[in-house]
Amino acid sequence: MYTVTITSQGQISIPAKFRRELGFEKTRRAVVTKESGKLIIEPIKDFLELGGSLKTKIKVSPKQIREGFENYLAEEGMKGLPRETLRELGFKEIAPNVFAPPKK
Repeated sequence: MYTVTITSQGQISIPAKFRRELGFEKTRRAVVTKESGKLIIEPIKDFLELGGSLKTKIKVSPKQIREGFENYLAEEGMKGLPRETLRELGFKEIAPNVFAPPKK
């Protein structure tokens, strides 16, 4: 058990031993949940770290995977938004009611 300090912004430092055990040795993201009055911190795996875990003959670069995932999230996030709002955000209508995210 370790005692940590909570800063005025609500931040804490996770002890090094726990960071190593959970794989937080480099910059990572985590999910924080509350159960029975306790905070639970769980690391999130970056889907690019899973490279090679699925068999396929399709060759796709990590950049293409990330762009595809970002496009999917953009498409899901824009469902239900008015056409005018999508256009203001830089989306282009490529077919009736089908919008493509803005190019970077």
